[in-house]
Amino acid sequence: MRQPADILEKCAEILTQRGLTYGDFRPVGRTMATLMGSQLGKEIDACDAMLLVAQLKMARIANNDRQEDSFVDAINYIALAWASAKTAQDRFKVPDGLSS
Repeated sequence: MRQPADILEKCAEILTQRGLTYGDFRPVGRTMATLMGSQLGKEIDACDAMLLVAQLKMARIANNDRQEDSFVDAINYIALAWASAKTAQDRFKVPDGLSS
């Protein structure tokens, strides 16, 4: 029977492997933010960029792509977004236009 911690272990393994292969995620996150911000017509940071990719992965899952790697990718991009956030306050702020 699968347990939530099972996928978290897999996520940690993948993050470690990708780190060894590609190095520090921060420079790529900054480049992603620059490129995505250009397309969006507004400045975004690495946290925003990582969250956008996580949303793409979640859209795949929502459209019946229930493969394990889609879940792993979504979780890992959220983890990278969390690690990219500048402060604890940034990690939990509600984006403009989404507050009630």
